[in-house]
Amino acid sequence: MKNSNKTALLIMSLGLANGLWAQDADLTPVMKTPQNTTKETRFNIGPTVDLTLGDIHSSNLQSSLDAQRIIDPHITNWTSTSKLEPGIGIGAFATYHISKGLYLLGELTFGDEMSKYDLAYQNSTLNGNGNERIINVNSEFKMRTYGFQVPLLMKYEFQKENGVYILGGMRLSLITSATLESDETRTTDHYTNYILSERSVDNSSMIASMDGYSTARWSAVGGVGYKFAVGGHPLNLDFRVNLPLTRSGYYTTDVFYQNNAYENGQLFGAMGKTSAESQAPQYPLNDFRMFSFGLSASYGLFAK
Repeated sequence: MKNSNKTALLIMSLGLANGLWAQDADLTPVMKTPQNTTKETRFNIGPTVDLTLGDIHSSNLQSSLDAQRIIDPHITNWTSTSKLEPGIGIGAFATYHISKGLYLLGELTFGDEMSKYDLAYQNSTLNGNGNERIINVNSEFKMRTYGFQVPLLMKYEFQKENGVYILGGMRLSLITSATLESDETRTTDHYTNYILSERSVDNSSMIASMDGYSTARWSAVGGVGYKFAVGGHPLNLDFRVNLPLTRSGYYTTDVFYQNNAYENGQLFGAMGKTSAESQAPQYPLNDFRMFSFGLSASYGLFAK
């Protein structure tokens, strides 16, 4: 009988202990995961600066010169060389965050893009007796355009904070002015029995407005960059290449320029262009394009 009472008391004790443990378990506070209430930045706006090297180039120009040299046996040399020149643009940018790592980037800058052409021309009427003359014309032409650049690009960042990104898209250039700065030297040597008997040197320097250059021009843009954090704001530095899609002539209708330009400079006048195309119609001088590449820096000051 005593053993039965002991067993009953043991069972009651275990039941009471189990009930108290279950009650304590119900009173244990539930730990909730804290929620991130920080709002994600969608827009970013700030200033931007572009430093470029430009090249206004025509694929047909040298071919046209070669064709004219073949037609006229007195032209013994006619060559052209394009060179890169620096330019700068200043403006503003805005980005819109589309999804993870993907942004829409728009910019509006105003500035200039430059290029340079060197042309060398030689015309000789020297005969078998070593008489007559040789004309050499050496010319430098600086081509400069001013206007608004409006790139619309997609940008992808590989890391959430600082790091590498790539971008690509299209750029619209709205040209407000295009000029040609010409500096030409014409040397005429007269020979008698192959001996130089007389030399005359003439110089011509002019600036002409190139009204034959298209004012709306499209380019394809591609690049790679890196985003830094400076002063609590994003600093973006990227290298870009602008591949021209628009072609046009690069000439002036300025009468003074056309009447005073030498053999090389006449190619950039409306009458000289027409004359060159009549002699070499397979190489029309209407394919001038502005290629450029360089660095772009932007600093995000306003975020929302």
